[in-house]
Amino acid sequence: MKTDGGTKDSIFFSFQFLGQYAGNDRPFEASRVSTSPKLSFFDPKTGARREWLVSRISLFAKRRSNNTYYSLLFLDPVDTVLSVALKTLLLGDENNLPLPKSDHIVGVISSVMYMMALIFSQFLQDAERNLKSVTRPNPEKAPLLQDLVETIRELHELLDLWREVHCRVLAVQKLARDIMNHPFIIAGGFQGLMATSLRKPRGMFEHHIDTIGDLIEKTKSHISLIFNITTLYDSRAALEESRSANKFASSSNNMTSLTFIYLPISIAAAIFGMNVDFITGDRTQPTILAFIGLAAVLIAISIAQSYQVQSFLLTLNLGNWALDRLVFCGLIGQVRE
Repeated sequence: MKTDGGTKDSIFFSFQFLGQYAGNDRPFEASRVSTSPKLSFFDPKTGARREWLVSRISLFAKRRSNNTYYSLLFLDPVDTVLSVALKTLLLGDENNLPLPKSDHIVGVISSVMYMMALIFSQFLQDAERNLKSVTRPNPEKAPLLQDLVETIRELHELLDLWREVHCRVLAVQKLARDIMNHPFIIAGGFQGLMATSLRKPRGMFEHHIDTIGDLIEKTKSHISLIFNITTLYDSRAALEESRSANKFASSSNNMTSLTFIYLPISIAAAIFGMNVDFITGDRTQPTILAFIGLAAVLIAISIAQSYQVQSFLLTLNLGNWALDRLVFCGLIGQVRE
């Protein structure tokens, strides 16, 4: 923001603002410095991205010797929408300004400040919609840790954006306050008229500051929530790994029993039964047959337990996937409400 030192016969001020541009339109102010902010918001309805770039507006006004005034308003050539809006606001259906005196200069200054307040309103509405789209969960897709990290990164970028916009709004608000105390305004006796004309845009700037404060708090809450969700994911993953390890250890014990106890007993019993049958020729050996039957039952139980462990691990993975979706969608939904 630039202003003159303050004279009784003239006033000059110039400041940057964020404007929305389409296609290849680029204001000079946006390309003058490589570090100029370039903001791009995704529109979930159209699937397109809307760009907000920095432009500049300047105003010079001078008092003539016959106590009339003239003013020059400088806009970038690509700011055609703003120029048409200002022309409509100042002239209506007329082709020139009918009031060359105090009403003229007060009307020009207040109209410029009012249009800046409207542009900031549009920008904040667009940015707030973008914040909602970033934090809105996808019910068709289970959230991954990588997705959560990417969301946190975008939220931190928005947090920096809110701070920058807050500084810009404060600068324009200060300019509106300084204009009322400018020597040019005081010398012409316009303070009361200027204060009345700037009341609405100054009120809009106050509302913008409150809105930005709310957006900062919402963004911080979303960052904290998603960070807590990622911590919950890590804790729950460690717990499930511990449970799986215990189940695997239990399964290993069962397999050990199967390998080193049940199978040798059953094999020995079978061999012993065959030997007895071969020696005695008697196929009715109730003790041996019962022993062989018991060994067969033990083998069946061991095999069933191994299948049960596999089924449990599969069910555990499916349950984790469903729980991921429920936790993420439920918690994000609570914050949005």
